[in-house]
Amino acid sequence: MVNILLTGATGFFGKNFVNSFNIDNFKLICVSRKLSSIKPQRNVIFVQADLKVISDIEAIFQKYKPQIVINAATIYPYQTQNEFDSFRLNMKISLNLLQICIKYKISNFINISSAFVYKSINKNLSEDDEVAPFNNYSIAKFAFEEVLSHFCKLGNFDAVSLRLFHVYGPNDHEKRLIPSVINSIINNEKEIELSSCEQVWDVIYVDDIVKLINILIKNYDNWGIKNHEIYNVGLGVEINLRDIVFTIKYLMKSDINIKFSVSIGNMEYMKADISKITTKFNWIPSTNITEGLEKTIPWYENNQ
Repeated sequence: MVNILLTGATGFFGKNFVNSFNIDNFKLICVSRKLSSIKPQRNVIFVQADLKVISDIEAIFQKYKPQIVINAATIYPYQTQNEFDSFRLNMKISLNLLQICIKYKISNFINISSAFVYKSINKNLSEDDEVAPFNNYSIAKFAFEEVLSHFCKLGNFDAVSLRLFHVYGPNDHEKRLIPSVINSIINNEKEIELSSCEQVWDVIYVDDIVKLINILIKNYDNWGIKNHEIYNVGLGVEINLRDIVFTIKYLMKSDINIKFSVSIGNMEYMKADISKITTKFNWIPSTNITEGLEKTIPWYENNQ
């Protein structure tokens, strides 16, 4: 039995990954600060720990001896009092985890990073394009990539960093665009105020990312990489955020009034060049935006 350690197990990606986890001969060890709402599941164990406390992490490694680590724990700016706290906490929990991974000679490390480290340019973004993180969250993501590269080059272990483009689906935070529009319609609001939503982004359904992680797990002893590799993870298709809003409105048969402001958000254009990861791991995302929303909307309707 191969043990996998997952941080961020009760977050957006983590919940979706855990709920669908069912790989023979692999056991998932999930780290969570709270265990009260967790349901028992085959080959899944939840362990209560605080990632800010390095002794908590070490105790898990001593007991379960994981061979694969998935670093999916993330503190978003809206979850803290200020952006500096977001940066400090994201770095602390990732560095604590990395320190213990090195000590216990973990051979495979999957790091969940973000495409928001890139500079916004009107082209398909490849892994070699310029980075220009614009807030403390994306700065922390890029900084940890750099730290990870350094220690991988010293021969500690192999790692992949997945730069996720905009992810959506069940269990997402209510303050993000897609859940906020869906919930406003469910709550029969007459009007919703949004930013300009003029950005053109690459958005990917969360289950496509789950499938990618499963491929990495099943092939953990044959990644065929050296040290640390970075991969873009998106659909490879761009869409205007206003089109997403209007698609939700259409699918939910709503007459809600959408009021767009004149403010333009960050990253006006972002589309992933995913050729590197599709070639390397034979992974192809398969869920278009309409199909993804048709799966997402019922979840929010049933989980109000």
